[in-house]
Parts: sequence; C-alpha cells; structure tokens
Amino acid sequence: MNSMNPRYELLQRLRNYTEEAIHFKPSAEAWSICQVTDHCLAVAHEYLDAAEACQEATGDSADSKTAFGAELFERGEFPTIKITLPPDMNQPPNNSLLRAELEAELVNLTVRMDEVEKKVVSIPATNRVKHDGFGWLNASEWYALVDMHFRHHERQFSELEQSLKGGS
Repeated sequence: MNSMNPRYELLQRLRNYTEEAIHFKPSAEAWSICQVTDHCLAVAHEYLDAAEACQEATGDSADSKTAFGAELFERGEFPTIKITLPPDMNQPPNNSLLRAELEAELVNLTVRMDEVEKKVVSIPATNRVKHDGFGWLNASEWYALVDMHFRHHERQFSELEQSLKGGS
C-alpha cells in the first residue's frame, strides 16, 4: 500500500480476502482486517470533516502545530511506531462489516475525497482547525492526513496477512 493512493491499494487487497479472513484476529487484543479498515475509514471521514470545517474557521498567527504535528508534516508520514490511544478513544472498531460493505465504503470515501479536494484548494491556509495531537491544521493538511493515516496502517495490514498465511 505504499503507492500514491493507499485507498485503491487496500480496495484491491480486500478483493483477495474471504469473509472469514477479514474478520480473523490473531489475538484477543489485535484488530482484524475489517477493524483496521473500519478504523481508517472512520478517521478519514473525521479528517475530511475537519478539512471542510476550515472553510468557516478563522486564522490566527499564534495558531500552530505541535512539535509532533510539525515533525509529522515535515516527514510526510506518521512514524513507524504503534500509537496507543487513551482508553476512552480506543474502542475496538466494527468487526461485523462484510467485505462488500468495506469495498463500498472505500469507493464512497474516494468519491468524497474528490469532492473535498475541489473545496480544499480554495480555503485559505490561514483557516485552521485544531487536532488534539498535531495542533492547528489547515484544510490541505487535514486532507493529506487521510492517505498518511492509511499508509501508517500498512504494516498492520501486512502483519495480519502474515498471520493469515500461518506466520507471525
């Protein structure tokens, strides 16, 4: 999933899984392919909502990214570490969706991204919305986070695929 469009790559990968495979959890605390995909989709829509909210936001020169946020955008990717969210934000994603539902949601997300991308280009970079971990982000940055987040979960997908093949 290291291409320019990790959503398309994931869509292609999903088509290779059985229903049983997408729900397989290698351990009680691990997420399934279904859950990782559901998580990525939910977060993507949150990021796109924030990108659109930048249209109405007002900028302040004092609004800036956190050190972690600045590093994230400088690198253009999330760090290759597992990020553990606080318990209240770390509820397991849905593991009951069918493969066809996940595929449809990925297609819907891509359509929405195309629509939001057209809006993002006209939103001033000074209009920002706060991300709790990354600080104040403009619409283009929120938009870029979607694919950065999908790429961040690539290793998790690969580990799940290895578990499905019998390796760990």
